[in-house]
Amino acid sequence: MQRPAQAGDVLRCTLVMRHGEETLSGDDTGERDLDLDRETVIPDIVDGILGLSAGEQRTFELTLPEDYRREELRGATVSVDVTVHAVRERQLPAEDDALAAVDGHGTTLAELRDHYRAALADNALASDRERHEAQVLTAFRDGIRVDIPEVMVDREIERQLADLEFRIAAIGIPFDRYLELSGQTVERLRGERREAATQRVKLDLGLDTLVSAEGIEVDEAQVEREARGLAEGRKLDAGRRRRLADLARRDLLRRAAAERLLEIASEEFVPT
Repeated sequence: MQRPAQAGDVLRCTLVMRHGEETLSGDDTGERDLDLDRETVIPDIVDGILGLSAGEQRTFELTLPEDYRREELRGATVSVDVTVHAVRERQLPAEDDALAAVDGHGTTLAELRDHYRAALADNALASDRERHEAQVLTAFRDGIRVDIPEVMVDREIERQLADLEFRIAAIGIPFDRYLELSGQTVERLRGERREAATQRVKLDLGLDTLVSAEGIEVDEAQVEREARGLAEGRKLDAGRRRRLADLARRDLLRRAAAERLLEIASEEFVPT
């Protein structure tokens, strides 16, 4: 197809996204199919490609969204190089019973529609529940009046940095190299995380208080399963295994406290 790319088209293209010297997606030689769909592709990538025809190339910059899969790159500026090899218009199949047979969710078009109608309703309900839970926990945290010890905030920041280093190492990049490529320093990372760490500690202190006030307990068998999962693939002595079990118990108690908090928030008011 010779016309310029439009939203909804499927492109055959070469696309490379880089952050500094690190390649985040694609390579210079590999072709790929790309749906120009803002629901499945970063919207700024779609916008940067619209209007290109087969044989054309474009380089542009964009800011990664706040829900980008790698937390440390959220809000970062990246460059995108794209070369379009072919533009194809998506051809939708006919809406009939044959579509249901191909999709596999029912044998008739009516059954297929019922399936996806129910799935959409379930997804909407789950989204509403997650939004409600976040609002309840935020309101609970903001209602806490307590001075947060700096040592606890520092400990939470170090926990977050250790988690970041682990995830960076999992993709084969030494942490020092990551800092160099991203133009970051450990001190800057600590500073960027201080406010979020403070709020996290504040919430955890509130949940710990709720555990005591409500007499919340957890099943030790569940603690053991959780600790075993955390220890999988790691060689730990008895002392570290006990420490891991303590951490697992604490996290399970806090989760139970959060669930109890949601129960309290959802209880209907009964006049006396």
